[in-house]
Amino acid sequence: MAKPITDKTVKFIKFTNKDDKPVDDWHKDYIGCVGILLVYESETGDNFIYFYPNEPASGMQRFFYSVPGVLSEDGNMLRFEENYKYVFEVGDFIPAEHLDELRFNIMFRR
Repeated sequence: MAKPITDKTVKFIKFTNKDDKPVDDWHKDYIGCVGILLVYESETGDNFIYFYPNEPASGMQRFFYSVPGVLSEDGNMLRFEENYKYVFEVGDFIPAEHLDELRFNIMFRR
């Protein structure tokens, strides 16, 4: 069973292929969104991510997840690479009252 490694408040800023070329798919709907990034480690030691955007007025909780890949951090930038490259900026982007609601939605409204 996978174990949680960390969670961070982030802004999803970039999604590209291995050659750093933008990918035009459904991920583009999440670019610019702030939310919570959950990082897990599988039994084999691989990392994978779940991203939950903060959208308190939407009435539903969207999210996406990755296949196993490699996680790296440089300052306030977090990168996750598998067949694609995900780039997140780490920061205090979500007000406390929205952060509590988002955590509730992640736990109980998936």
